[in-house]
Amino acid sequence: MKRILILLLGLWLASPLSAQQLYQLWEKAGEEIIETEILYDYAFLDDNEIEPVVVTQNIGRWGPPEGYSSVYKEFAMSLEKNGLEYNQKNDTLCFVFAHTLNNGLSDSFISIQSRKILKHFKRYWRINEVVEVPYEYTDDIWEEINFGKLLDALYDGNTDLAIQIIHNTAIKNSIPISQIYGGYAWRIVIKDGEIVYPTQYWHFPLIY
Repeated sequence: MKRILILLLGLWLASPLSAQQLYQLWEKAGEEIIETEILYDYAFLDDNEIEPVVVTQNIGRWGPPEGYSSVYKEFAMSLEKNGLEYNQKNDTLCFVFAHTLNNGLSDSFISIQSRKILKHFKRYWRINEVVEVPYEYTDDIWEEINFGKLLDALYDGNTDLAIQIIHNTAIKNSIPISQIYGGYAWRIVIKDGEIVYPTQYWHFPLIY
């Protein structure tokens, strides 16, 4: 997949937020999202005249990527078990999900950032094979793919900066499309105990 996801505006609609499991929070926050999808054409690397970015926005509902429903539920459970912390009255949460496939081994990464914490997790499994590999907490996984600055831009809801970071990284590393499988980010704002709608959702390419 060769897309990138990135942000949106905000309407303030009421939705009481009570103590609930993380996956339930995602379902509630996903009742109305603005999804910004950025299609990225790496052919421009050989021709500066080619416009590399095409941005589309749609209002819709959230659902896990096809085939990843159980993975997202496991992600949510893992985050809860590993000390997810956020203020249920007033906070900004940003979740970044990334999925790659290499030699039959699927890698999934998740990053969670709130005003209190920034944590990253990773998980591996083989296609059509059950592999008992626990989630791992890691501080450096996103640095391995030069993702730190992009994370900050997503948390701040700065779409223009996120696009610039992706563009500059692609040019610097001459990334072939074969290395881009896709990722997602989701910014959820909680104000006075209520979710702010629509929530901000991006679809984006991984950066190596």
